[in-house]
Amino acid sequence: MEYTFYYGTHLAKGKDLQLDPRYTLLCSVENSNGGSSEFYVRGRAALIADPHLRKQAVRASPHTPTDSYTAFTLAVEFAFMNIYVEGKANLRRWQSAEKTRFYLERIPLER
Repeated sequence: MEYTFYYGTHLAKGKDLQLDPRYTLLCSVENSNGGSSEFYVRGRAALIADPHLRKQAVRASPHTPTDSYTAFTLAVEFAFMNIYVEGKANLRRWQSAEKTRFYLERIPLER
């Protein structure tokens, strides 16, 4: 599972992902009809350097990022969701079976 994410070149997070591709995104929800819940994903980011792939990502984006934005592919290795129902946790987890093979092919290990 992969998603595209953009960071402004002036933001530290985009630079951090180029040095260390690991990421975690966390969202905590306290209602808006979502009740009391939390969700997070973690995985690895890969810089989109190929201009053709970047054009495809920009076309698929709901907004039009400028050229000053750095584009990354975020591959999801693990997802976690917890929804509280009547005060009790309802946990769901997902883990990619292919994460090791996938990342050895996609992300160079040298820095």
